[in-house]
Amino acid sequence: MQLQQNLPQFEDAGIAVFAISYDPVEYQAQFAAEFGIEFPLLADPDSQVIRAVGILNNLIEPHEDVYGIPFPGSYVVGVDGAIEEKRFFQSYRTRPSAASVLRDTLGI
Repeated sequence: MQLQQNLPQFEDAGIAVFAISYDPVEYQAQFAAEFGIEFPLLADPDSQVIRAVGILNNLIEPHEDVYGIPFPGSYVVGVDGAIEEKRFFQSYRTRPSAASVLRDTLGI
C-alpha cells in the first residue's frame, strides 16, 4: 500500500514501480482491485524469477503453504538496466518505507 500511496512521487521522478510475487495473475488482479493498486503486479507462480534473482525466502520450508515467497524488499534499477540498489530483509515487518526509499536511496 505504501508504494501506491507514494506512486505520484515515484512517477514525478520518472521512476517506474512494479511488484512481483508468487501469486497467480487472478489473485493479483483481485488484490489490485481491492486495494486500488495502479502499478503493475508481476506474477511468478513457480517462483522462477524470484529464484533467478536470488530473493527466494529460504527461511520458508518447501512443505509450508507459503513456500516460494520472496524476501520483502526492493531493487532500484537504472535506466541502463543495471541494479543500482538492492535492499531485502528477512521479515516483511522490517523493510524501508516507500518514503525512505525515495529519500535515502533516490535522494527525492
